[in-house]
Amino acid sequence: MRRVAIGICLLLTLFIPVEAEPTSTGGIVISEVLVSPNNENFNGTDWNGDGVFGSSSDQYIELWNSGDVPISLANWTLDDETGFGSQPCIFGSDVVLDADERGVIYRADSEIMLSYYYGDEVNLFDADGQLVDNLSFGANTSDFDLSLYPNGSEPDLINGTPTPGAPMGTEVDATVLGLDCQPPAAVENTIFDLQSGNVSTETSITLTDVVVTSPNDRSGNFFIQENGGGEYSGIYVYLQGVDFTANVGDALTITGEYVEYYDLSELKVTSVNDIVVTGTNEPIADTIDQVPTDWESWEGCLISLSEVEVTSSANNYGEASLSVGLMLDDAIYNHGASQGDILNITGLVTYSYGTYKLIPRSGLDLLGGDLDNLQPTVAGIQQGIFPTGTEVTLNQVVVTADVSWDRFFIQDQDGGSFTGITVETGEIFIGVNVGDVINITGQIIEHYGRTQLNISQYEDVVNTGQTSTPVAVTISSEPDSWEPYEGVLIRLQGVKAVTGENTYGEAELSLNVYMDDQYYDFDINPNDQFASITGVLDYNYGKFTVYPRDAADLEVLVVPVDNSGQENDNSQNQQENQSIDEEDENNLDVDPTKRDVSSSTNDEQDAGALLLVLAVTGALGVLIGLGLYSLNKSGKEEELVEGALIEQEHFVPDLPTGPPPKEE
Repeated sequence: MRRVAIGICLLLTLFIPVEAEPTSTGGIVISEVLVSPNNENFNGTDWNGDGVFGSSSDQYIELWNSGDVPISLANWTLDDETGFGSQPCIFGSDVVLDADERGVIYRADSEIMLSYYYGDEVNLFDADGQLVDNLSFGANTSDFDLSLYPNGSEPDLINGTPTPGAPMGTEVDATVLGLDCQPPAAVENTIFDLQSGNVSTETSITLTDVVVTSPNDRSGNFFIQENGGGEYSGIYVYLQGVDFTANVGDALTITGEYVEYYDLSELKVTSVNDIVVTGTNEPIADTIDQVPTDWESWEGCLISLSEVEVTSSANNYGEASLSVGLMLDDAIYNHGASQGDILNITGLVTYSYGTYKLIPRSGLDLLGGDLDNLQPTVAGIQQGIFPTGTEVTLNQVVVTADVSWDRFFIQDQDGGSFTGITVETGEIFIGVNVGDVINITGQIIEHYGRTQLNISQYEDVVNTGQTSTPVAVTISSEPDSWEPYEGVLIRLQGVKAVTGENTYGEAELSLNVYMDDQYYDFDINPNDQFASITGVLDYNYGKFTVYPRDAADLEVLVVPVDNSGQENDNSQNQQENQSIDEEDENNLDVDPTKRDVSSSTNDEQDAGALLLVLAVTGALGVLIGLGLYSLNKSGKEEELVEGALIEQEHFVPDLPTGPPPKEE
């Protein structure tokens, strides 16, 4: 196996070696791989002439007949990492490489996607399935718009200018035709065929008239099942590099590769064009009256269970034990189940880490699907009881921030976590003021991580004529998560500015939150301190941000002055020291090599500290000198750790695809 020497890319870019390509083996070898071709904006080359620039099309693998007689590639197979990654491609019956001829296989034709970030490999098999040649490269080792070439000596691979269809160092014109290497033709099957073991893994499959049973989970994947449900009717869809929004009830024709990922059956899809929405169909949840001895036949299926007891609260992975031998999992919805809860529950059965699990899709799945007698509230929306896409009517909610940038904020009158939400108005003019009590009808939408209510007409908002003072939640320390306060009116106590305003009118505050001038154009400088900041909390561009509504929402901390005219900042210093102490305590790692001196007397601590300072100072002097010398010699990043200079390696781990691995 050829390996890439880590950390030589820059050097090789400056000095391209003149080593010859591998000595002739008399057979077919992998002679060049282009992993990261530039796109049109970075002066890339459309090597295959299809009008598309970049990796999705022009990424290629070159084969060379190093012998002196023609070789047929009919029914040979080209693949990346076997068992993972892309599907292999199969050469056509008329593909022949003459003596000393080179042929190119483009990603646009083969659909083999090579990974720059994680590293990858290329494998060539003959018609009998025997490995002919192999090439592997590490993460981040293929320079942009440079090919990887086998060198035949150390290092095994080098970077150089792309030369598709020609030897290294040859000037090549754009547009080089590729060899015929196509993914295997998809076979039309059913999910039942896959789940019951009637289809071999790594087979290309087309499923027709299947129905989506879940939204995208936290990994971006989803579940499908046959119409009518039943045992062996469901499967997990793994999207490899594909952006597709799954909507429950969509009917699909879908093509992918059937794989077993640590005993979880998956349909791996590598192109969004392989998913076609053909209509809608209501998914059926099978009612399980008798708990099976083995949940295997229900893997991937939508099921319903009644009177299920939660036998343990959720662990650190959001999994709670159920009395039916399943784990309740939060891969889609934060269920919040506690030990002793009795649930009528609907969800998807999955398998990981040696355990079968049940995944509810929303809070509705924990209520047995019955919303008839449940009055919608903002809290019910934010906690997932009412799923995305549902139209709801909220009565007697209070406006917490009036209209700005085509939206305003409302919350349940009692206030508290999960009680606030953004209302998107679009181009509809809505005249509301803070404190107005309204009735409102709209559709629940998830917009880039923000839950919001979208209205479609002016009549969706009815002002009752009543008013109510919005209740603000007081927050004095950073919560474990800001998510429960999204859309809620909050009051931050004892905060200070970390930064001043940027060009977008944003400033970072302590407590790991931001402030924005959407409603009120404030003036703020780094280290400004506030007794309180009040405003609605929004989630936008990947961060939580509080919007003060007017000057009254900012209460600047006033430091008293003593009789001598000096500021009395003892309280401030105590507060800052306490914050520093708390931060240090929170960041303290438990290290068994460190001694506990908490019981020492002050004198002992002072004497020990003095000796320690003297010893450490001397040691650091030597080590720093050595470090500077080493840095000057090597130019590499080094770190002083427990009396030693440690050279740091920066790399991206080779992560597996799909869900986490299971225990064997």
